[in-house]
Amino acid sequence: MSRHQASGQVTANGQTEGVVCSGFVTMTAHLSSGGGTWTWQFKGPDGVWRSIYGGNDGTIEQSYTGSHMINAYFGNDVEIRGSASSSSSPEWNWQLISNPRNRI
Repeated sequence: MSRHQASGQVTANGQTEGVVCSGFVTMTAHLSSGGGTWTWQFKGPDGVWRSIYGGNDGTIEQSYTGSHMINAYFGNDVEIRGSASSSSSPEWNWQLISNPRNRI
């Protein structure tokens, strides 16, 4: 895979690798067993990882307890990762794909 897409599995509390994304991005995670919470995060210019927020007013943390797929738009070269927490023997399969038309 290129540096603009990645996939893998998380089986405990922890994070995925960071993926550099540009333009429209599809973020998916499938919980095939166990339980827990999944959040998508971005790396700020100060190097701190922050949760992605959304909702009608942009103030609701986007967290999931089951399978999901979301699409978002990011400026050039924003690093994204997934994070699993409060896990109980989970098996999260995840994938991040940045739109090839927006890749530099």
